[in-house]
Amino acid sequence: MHELSITQEILEIVTKAVPAGQLGLVREIRLKIGEEGHLLPESLLFCFEALKADFGMPESKMELIRVPVTAECKSCGAVSPIVNQIYQCVSCKGTSLKVLTGNELQVTEILLED
Repeated sequence: MHELSITQEILEIVTKAVPAGQLGLVREIRLKIGEEGHLLPESLLFCFEALKADFGMPESKMELIRVPVTAECKSCGAVSPIVNQIYQCVSCKGTSLKVLTGNELQVTEILLED
């Protein structure tokens, strides 16, 4: 389960970003996660719940913001959503595509209590 090591890395990023002595004030961590990232959101949240106290953030929550997969057609330039992992342009039916979104894994916000 690589979600465990990814969650550890996320918590280490937060630890480095939050001023010393304020980790207990972390209320929420917002994370963009691409649908093509091959991560199980439920496993990521489970690992977060299991590890957050060890990192000094026992009351914190994690919000996952799912990012859909989109791709640009190299033939006609149209941007298409990718549904059911079918990589085909909706305009010209071409299959030569450049993936634009859907592989994200990014901490976007760390919210602290006032």
